Amino acid sequence: MITNAGLNMIKNAKRGTVTDLEYKIIAVGSDNTPPAAGDVALGTETKRKLLTSKTDGGNGIVDIVAILQADEAVGQIEEVGIFAGAAAAVLTPDSGILVARFLYSKLKTNVESIQFNGQDIVAEA
Repeated sequence: MITNAGLNMIKNAKRGTVTDLEYKIIAVGSDNTPPAAGDVALGTETKRKLLTSKTDGGNGIVDIVAILQADEAVGQIEEVGIFAGAAAAVLTPDSGILVARFLYSKLKTNVESIQFNGQDIVAEA
């Protein structure tokens, strides 16, 4: 779900009050509460890291990849979030603007990696 904070980030960039819209961080957590438009953080953040890549996917499309290595985020994952903006920091949980949050239930072990692939699409109505 795209959050109100994510929508307001775009609005405020158009007004000139936000200058950093870059998607920077993927974070996972253990809270399975359904996403809501008003979310500004994950329910219970357990791991965050820089996105692996952000590439041009064509007109209005950004392809996003994030990989959790085998030794990262071992345990129950229930939620995933994408954070953007100047304040988004790897070592600071819940920092930055939570642009999107979704549920993803997985008991991750230390012998597997997980790759998340997504697209941010801006299209005509």
